[in-house]
Amino acid sequence: MSEQNKALVRQEIKACNDHDLDAIIRPLAADFIQHNARGDLDRQAILRHADTLLRAFPDLRWTIEDMVAEGDKVAVRLTLGGTHQGDFLGVAATGKQVSWRGIVIIRCAGGEIVEEDVVADNLLPLLTG
Repeated sequence: MSEQNKALVRQEIKACNDHDLDAIIRPLAADFIQHNARGDLDRQAILRHADTLLRAFPDLRWTIEDMVAEGDKVAVRLTLGGTHQGDFLGVAATGKQVSWRGIVIIRCAGGEIVEEDVVADNLLPLLTG
């Protein structure tokens, strides 16, 4: 099961890198929830957040640094990077290359992603870049 879950997560990250909003939401369960520092996001909120990210960073790329899985959980250490070309969290476009790192613990069930816990350095690149 762990290998299947890792494949599901790789598929999700590929959809993010392809900037394909339909493919991003496809593996998310109907009751999907993401926990992050700004609050919990459901499927529709994930779509809005992805759209915001891709407007602000049109060349955004997710890079898997590490991935481990056990049982129904997959842990992924990621680096995100792109060019800040649009408003993001109230910060006007800077034109700067930014990158930030995060760790996501993903719970899978029945071939779907049902829950994510995200710890990421979201503001630092914009404030210090």
